[in-house]
Amino acid sequence: MDMATAPAHAGAFDWDRLAACHRAGRAVCLPAPPLWPIASAYRLAIAICRPSRAGIRFFSVPALRFFAGDTEIRAPGALLPDARNASAGAYLRRLATECPDAPAWLDIESPLVVDPATWRDVRGFLSGWCERLGCPVRPVASHLLLGRFRRSTNDRRAATLLLPLLGQVAVTQSAGGDTQRVAPGQLLYRPPGEAVEVAEDVGGVALRLDIPVQRTASTRELIALFASLVQPERYPEGLVPYLPATPACAADGAIVLPDALARDVEALGDFAAGPNAELAQRVQWIARASACALEPVPGCAELPDLAPDDRIRSAPGTRILELPAGEGMRLWAINGHTLAVEATPGSRRLREALMRGGSSTVAALCGSEPVLRDALAQLCAARGVEWTAADRAGGA
Repeated sequence: MDMATAPAHAGAFDWDRLAACHRAGRAVCLPAPPLWPIASAYRLAIAICRPSRAGIRFFSVPALRFFAGDTEIRAPGALLPDARNASAGAYLRRLATECPDAPAWLDIESPLVVDPATWRDVRGFLSGWCERLGCPVRPVASHLLLGRFRRSTNDRRAATLLLPLLGQVAVTQSAGGDTQRVAPGQLLYRPPGEAVEVAEDVGGVALRLDIPVQRTASTRELIALFASLVQPERYPEGLVPYLPATPACAADGAIVLPDALARDVEALGDFAAGPNAELAQRVQWIARASACALEPVPGCAELPDLAPDDRIRSAPGTRILELPAGEGMRLWAINGHTLAVEATPGSRRLREALMRGGSSTVAALCGSEPVLRDALAQLCAARGVEWTAADRAGGA
């Protein structure tokens, strides 16, 4: 395993070295910029856990799972983080005291969906991966881990980026392999395959990003996309088709595909061969690429009522991706959200001005075109455009 020794600086990371290790299938530990202050991560964990005091809420996002040893606890109650402990360190010590016989930990999946600012920072960090290795066709899963977590995996579908926020994590790449300890200020890249991740001492807090690498992912993603678009047309009321309990057989003894499934197959084939299939792929791809595949993405804020004299600028690290979307239309994507705009000289100037950066007035960007102002408001709601601090202080 490689071990870098150069100091890390905020915003700086050796993506070239990580990309080389990824291609070689080799783990590496590198200095990393501070992406998420531990105090902020702990406050978010408390807020996410608040609705689950009486029991874990299933099928919710973010999703919670609490473990004690190898057992998943469905109603951890008071074992969840709350305001009784003023810091993450205090919570870890309490958890270790209340669960002395088996390591206990909390796994929060997709925590960043309710923290737009941190989501933007992590998305910006992942842009280094996308620039060198490409954007994954399936979402990057994020997990916030708290406690004495222990994870044994042999997952060959995803590579892992592990960033401790508090405490040390020991990672053993395979049975009998070397153990690497990673601490705050470092990032451990681990290729797919067998590994054991263990938080040491009273535990730790870490952000884990699982990046899909499975070769069949693109095909599965296309099937899921097309099926999700065909399903509402085939079953507009959400009905579930029923099939015969005993399969019918043809004269030669072959099993006959039930009519409902045959019509589904036909509808799926018609959609895949039709004109909307490519557009659906374009919309999904440009949205995912604008989010660096970090999904689910935070929802949009309310549309602002922009005044001509408001001064705005692009949010740090934000990109507005663009694709053609039919005659006279362009598709813009930002922070995982998409909008269709008319392909006019005004819309081209608006996008170019925002991509250049700097602060401008709404009037300078949009002139007297209400369509451009509406597009700018949508970009602002998607948190790709924001007012400058001075104007906010002035009541904008």
